[in-house]
Amino acid sequence: MKKILTVLLALFLLCACSDAAAEDAMKVTFLSVGAADCIVIETADSTVIVDTAEASSSEKVLSFLKSEGIETVDALFITHFDQDHVGGAAAVLEALNVEKIYTTYLSSEKDSAEIDAFYAALEEQGKEAEVVSELFSFTLDGVTYTVYPPENGPYKNDDSNNSSLVITLQYGETSFLLAGDAEKERIKEILEYGIDCDVLKMPHHGRLEKNTDELLDSVTPAYAVITSSEEEPEDSEVLEYLQERNIATYLTRKGSVTFYSDGRDLQLRQ
Repeated sequence: MKKILTVLLALFLLCACSDAAAEDAMKVTFLSVGAADCIVIETADSTVIVDTAEASSSEKVLSFLKSEGIETVDALFITHFDQDHVGGAAAVLEALNVEKIYTTYLSSEKDSAEIDAFYAALEEQGKEAEVVSELFSFTLDGVTYTVYPPENGPYKNDDSNNSSLVITLQYGETSFLLAGDAEKERIKEILEYGIDCDVLKMPHHGRLEKNTDELLDSVTPAYAVITSSEEEPEDSEVLEYLQERNIATYLTRKGSVTFYSDGRDLQLRQ
């Protein structure tokens, strides 16, 4: 019995230490919301959201934000205007105090109820979204965000996906690259940025492009996250590329993926 109590006490202390460490960490959560993106970055005094999944996932997104005690969002990024990225934006704007909103340009071909709802919510609250046309950086609570706008749009092939904002996070020695739904033409631009990262949010839900392997070799991630679903899984060739490079890969279709960074080391929970 004494041995069992000792083991239980050790486990309790380990969990307590982990929770204490997490309180001071940057926390990055890739929500499990189907083949769609919603990424929430939290520190002690800031919250940033990158994309808002589909409108049908709004309740799940808002429930997560409520469980985290989030009432104010310092910055909301809509990387591009497909419904699986902008769909829940109106609900977020209506439920929370969102300080700043950033988007890419709106393709003349894009038109949807989700986009209309987004702009209606902005108008109702007297807010405007800033269209990012030049590279810029800002720092919130120790996290440096660098935003790379599309450079050569409109694109011949899938202008919407290729117009994705690309965002990097740097917290101490740890780094993340969020690649939106970048396809071949946009990936080519990413290759020119000279970025490397610890964690790569794979572009376009793990769809294979002719230069996917070049991207992996260029940014050299230790971890990859793919936002996919059972109905719309990632391409098997992409998984093979990742496995060949010993990149630890996590699929949101198996549950939300959360990274904690203390500025030096990463811990992961799914």
